[in-house]
Amino acid sequence: MSPPAPVRTEAVRITRSFNALVGTVWKAWTEPDLFRRWWAPKDVTCPSARLDVRVGGTYLAAMRDTNGKEVWSTGTYREVVPGERLVYTDFFADPDGRIITPQQAGFTGDWSGTLVVTVVFRAEHGATVMDLTHEGFPPGMVADCTQGWNECLDKLQAVVEGR
Repeated sequence: MSPPAPVRTEAVRITRSFNALVGTVWKAWTEPDLFRRWWAPKDVTCPSARLDVRVGGTYLAAMRDTNGKEVWSTGTYREVVPGERLVYTDFFADPDGRIITPQQAGFTGDWSGTLVVTVVFRAEHGATVMDLTHEGFPPGMVADCTQGWNECLDKLQAVVEGR
């Protein structure tokens, strides 16, 4: 009997430049009050975010759409290098932080892979260049997820650039 075929997944990859210092962008990823201001696509809010940004620490955050529907996510920080790198897992969750299936959260598709987010920060000419990779999406989901991330990052840009 042969081993099962590996799960085929896809990744979102985005590079963005912010006219802000690395420390400012880092804080927007690691301080709950700032995180809540940007972590949700356009016309969606983040009403709750708990971040324990340390290796082994967890996060729990919600996105709420204009109809009041909430989608929660949680994960564990695998790597934390202040001002340089964040790596964390990403799972759908209930409001108490218990991991639920994507189907329980209202999503379809084969979500058999583990979602992992890697964010790398670097200073460049007084600005911050940020490389984001979000791995583990089922085939066919990357375009929508990339759009969602870009809408979040537009809001992040406004937060860190003081707009």
